Amino acid sequence: MKTRLALQADSGALAFLGILNWLLATALFVALMLATGAAQAASPVCGGQDLVFPHHENEIAQSEAVTGKTFVKYWLHNGFININNHKMSKSAGNFFTIRDIASKYKYDVIRFFILSSHYRSPINFSDELLEASGNALERIRNCVESINYLLGADDSRLNEKLESSQINSIDLFESVKIAKTEFSRAMDDDLNTADAIAAVFDLVRDVNSCIKDGNFLFDMLKDAKSVIIELCGVLGIVAEVIPDIPAEVITMAEERVKAKSEKNYALADDLRKKIRNMGYEILDTKEGYRITGK
Repeated sequence: MKTRLALQADSGALAFLGILNWLLATALFVALMLATGAAQAASPVCGGQDLVFPHHENEIAQSEAVTGKTFVKYWLHNGFININNHKMSKSAGNFFTIRDIASKYKYDVIRFFILSSHYRSPINFSDELLEASGNALERIRNCVESINYLLGADDSRLNEKLESSQINSIDLFESVKIAKTEFSRAMDDDLNTADAIAAVFDLVRDVNSCIKDGNFLFDMLKDAKSVIIELCGVLGIVAEVIPDIPAEVITMAEERVKAKSEKNYALADDLRKKIRNMGYEILDTKEGYRITGK
C-alpha cells in the first residue's frame, strides 16, 4: 500500500513519500529507542538481499527522517537459497524449513553447512553437500578425540617417544599461532566464516600429520586441542563430544583384543560387528583400540 506520510518538524512541514508496509513497526520501534537515547543505532540488522529495496531503504528513510540519527550501523544481507542449484520457492514445490531438514540431518550439521559459505553468497542445499558437511564436522571431532585418547594414554614407550620428538614440536606450535591469526583475520573480513573454518581445518590437518608421524608433545597437543575448541566455539560449533560408552561395549572391545592376540580373527570380527550394531565403531591404532560413536 502506498501512503503519503507527513512528518511535522520544528522547522516546518516535512513531506515524505514512502511505501509503508509491515516493516514500519520495526522502524518505529527503533526510532523510539533512538529518540529516547535507549540505543545509538540498531546493529546488526539481518535479512535477505531482496530486502535491501524497498524494505530496508524505506526503514532508513522513515527512521532517520524522524530522529536525524543513523538508523543502522551494520547491515547483513544474506544470499539467496537454492535447492539442487534451483531457486527455492513455494511455486516450484521445493520449499522447506530448517525443521524439515532437521528431520534428516542434525542441527549441528546444518549449522556447519551454512557457516561453510560466506553469508552474502548464495547457498545451495543438497543431500550431497549436507552429507559432506557432516563428514567435515566429524573430521574436526575425530581430531579432538584422537588428542584426548593420546593425552589419556598410559604407555611408557609412548611417553618416551613424545619426549624425544621435541625437535619437530615447534611446527605444531606455529600452526596453532597461524590458525588463530587466520581465523581472526577471516572473521574481521565481513564475518567470512568459510575462511575461518578453513583456518581450523589447516590446524586439524597439521595435528593429524603430527600424530601420524609421532612428532608431538603432550603440551603441544593440549594447546592445539584448546585452540580448536575455542575457535569452533566462536562459531557455535561443538568440537568435543565425549561419548558415553556402555560397559558392555567396553567389555566386548577387551574381548576382541584378547581374541586377536589368540589369532581368533573370526571371533574378533564378530565382536566388531556386534559393537557396530550397538551404534559404536572400534578403531585400531598403533597405541591400541579406540571406541567412537557412529
